[in-house]
Amino acid sequence: MQSVDVGFTHVAFTVRCLASSIDFYTRYTAMTVIHQREPDLPSGAESGMAQRPHPAFRPGAGAK
Repeated sequence: MQSVDVGFTHVAFTVRCLASSIDFYTRYTAMTVIHQREPDLPSGAESGMAQRPHPAFRPGAGAK
């Protein structure tokens, strides 16, 4: 039987302090930052994190 990757590809949270949240998730999980957008966007700063390299998360994928 072939194994299937059933892990998360991404999740989204609204947080008060992006830097503190990144620190928490990199410290206590195996996640790393895979992309980050600057706070000049109308929605504010955002960061994408993943637990391991995944084809859906290529640097710059989906960024506009």
